Amino acid sequence: MSKLRFLLFFDGTATFVEMKPGDSSEYYGLVQRAFALVCGAKATPGQSRPYAEMIHLYDDQEVKGVAYDEELAGASGMSFRLIKLPMTTDEQIVQAKAKLRGDRDVVHLSVVRVTRLISFPMPPRDTPEPVVTQGDPRAD
Repeated sequence: MSKLRFLLFFDGTATFVEMKPGDSSEYYGLVQRAFALVCGAKATPGQSRPYAEMIHLYDDQEVKGVAYDEELAGASGMSFRLIKLPMTTDEQIVQAKAKLRGDRDVVHLSVVRVTRLISFPMPPRDTPEPVVTQGDPRAD
């Protein structure tokens, strides 16, 4: 059984994680929230809990050495997000943008800028939801 690769991202900080195909949506949410807490995230107005963005990485979604995420933007074409890691050069981003625009129907193109990669221990699959209590600096 193969694993699914993701980039967890919050405010410039990221990590790579692998998920199992049978992992529940609850576990995905737990991983996102645990990473957000490691990064010092706090819930914003309208959110009950902070979360980190989780970008699915596919082996065939790389151009000029730059990974990207894509989704249908409508009848006109696709929306792309290039993932600029700390080791990715500006020239690679320029080349990747040009290649996508030349080969694909690009409606929107943006760049996710990762300034720091960290290691992140995955929570065990039987871990209960992290609890933030009053007096805990994460509760502010």
